[in-house]
Amino acid sequence: MTITLFGGLVVRRGEESPKFRSRSVERMLSRLALRLGRKVPKTELADLLWPDSDGDRQAQNLRRAISDLRQALDPSMPDAWLQSDPGHLWLSEDGIDLDVARFRHLVTSRLDDVDGGGALEEAIALYVGPLLADDDDPSLGVYRLELEELFAQATDRLISRLLSHEKHEEALRLGRQAVTVAPLREDVHVALIRAYASAGLHSEAIRQYEELERLLDEHFGEAPSQRSLDALGEKRPKPSSNPQAATPLAPTPQGAGYYVERESDRLMRRALAAGEGTILIHGPRQVGKTSLLARALNQVRSGDARAVITDFQVLSKSQLVGAEVFCKCLAAGFALQLGLDYDADAAWNPWLGPNSNLDMAVAHLLSQSEGKVVWAMDEADRLFGTDFADDFYGLVRSWHNRRALEPHGPFSRLALVISYSIEAHLFIQDIHQSPFNVGLRIPIKDFGLAETAELSSRYAISLSPDDLGRLHELTGGQPFLSRRAMECLAEGLHSLESLAATASDEDGPFGDHLRRLGHLIEQDESNSGQVLKFLRGEPIENRKALVRLMASGVLCRHAEGIRFRVPLYREYLLRLLA
Repeated sequence: MTITLFGGLVVRRGEESPKFRSRSVERMLSRLALRLGRKVPKTELADLLWPDSDGDRQAQNLRRAISDLRQALDPSMPDAWLQSDPGHLWLSEDGIDLDVARFRHLVTSRLDDVDGGGALEEAIALYVGPLLADDDDPSLGVYRLELEELFAQATDRLISRLLSHEKHEEALRLGRQAVTVAPLREDVHVALIRAYASAGLHSEAIRQYEELERLLDEHFGEAPSQRSLDALGEKRPKPSSNPQAATPLAPTPQGAGYYVERESDRLMRRALAAGEGTILIHGPRQVGKTSLLARALNQVRSGDARAVITDFQVLSKSQLVGAEVFCKCLAAGFALQLGLDYDADAAWNPWLGPNSNLDMAVAHLLSQSEGKVVWAMDEADRLFGTDFADDFYGLVRSWHNRRALEPHGPFSRLALVISYSIEAHLFIQDIHQSPFNVGLRIPIKDFGLAETAELSSRYAISLSPDDLGRLHELTGGQPFLSRRAMECLAEGLHSLESLAATASDEDGPFGDHLRRLGHLIEQDESNSGQVLKFLRGEPIENRKALVRLMASGVLCRHAEGIRFRVPLYREYLLRLLA
């Protein structure tokens, strides 16, 4: 049986393509295939496939899906492929050809050292698109990043090999295919630029550099790194005589290319360049922490360091049930993104406890990797309130300390970037045994008037100083609302007057955002009660409730005291809760 995951799920049994009864069955098969031959907890699959169902309904749905999958894979031998025990499911490795497993083996086994690049060429041909491209499950992000990284490394290695043998046509063919499959990987573009320059096609090299420049600007608001310029050799693109020429005049659906830098961006660049060991990104929801983190990782990848990202927000309930499962999940994800083999079940010593096992796993994996590793932890406050948060963050603090205590040890090459919204000292028993009071803290704030003016220029909107001030006051500088307001003005959907008149309406320009905010408050009686008190002009005396409302972006601290982060929140919540 052949299972393909690159680009999307395709299953072939001989000349036949099995038919699956539901999307849930397909998704279950894809997750089992990702961990081919390894046991996957049934509770993890149930949480993924039916997150809104209760335990009994999940169990019933899972039994039906298992039966459907067995029948689809082989009705004559229903137990041949799908194995189970009371708590786990797994796919048998016997007789299954999985493209992801073959790809990883071909890239990481260094077979190209003895076969002249044939293994790398075969691996690159397997990568026809992102892993399960049509599946929007956020937890797949880690796998996609790791496989894309391996693809980029393989492309760079093979193009370098081809150029060393002056096989320019093959290198160019490979590079052109690679930038089509992974258009946002700068290192893939660099390899193609290098191939053009080596072949003497300098105008094509410059054209490819300009295409990279356009893509990075549209999607990340970034410029190409020095590596891209160096790949051009002595032939460099001429600077534009019009400084606005590279600025797109019409917004894209996602607002791509409209990233406005703040002081936090400049602090982050300097911290990474200086080799800071622990960097803390702190700010409320929807202020741009994840965007700043993504840009930081792009900077890391453009140098010689490896980037690993763990988004705690995408971990399922089953991965947070206890310290052991959580630590195994972290170790496996860390190894996966570094392209290293790690079998948590085989390496785990139950006598040592989760923290010690995770510590040894990370130390071992760092020893096996080359160069510096930057580990980004997003939404770190998701762990606050769990039984193991204090122990885990105590371990993270020890990694920070060991950079100085063991200058030649593996942790000297590990840097941490941690983003969070809630003040840690309210949830961590001993803040001095955590990473939250060490390293460099980078606060990230809403747009000031200057950033709002910069955003309006990106959208080619001409506003008088008074109108710009009105717009900034309307959105409070909240980045999402600011971009949404600019889109409405740029596309002619609203004038500034109609925008202001309908801003707090559920069916107005910010309706989706306001409904989510209302749901967030209404689902917690304590939150809604505190907000009602605040609307009546009473102070919020519950310190933890105040911090939660500030972290969620409902309230903010101002020179005059606590107030709603965005003025229109008051109008909307008065109607909703009164």
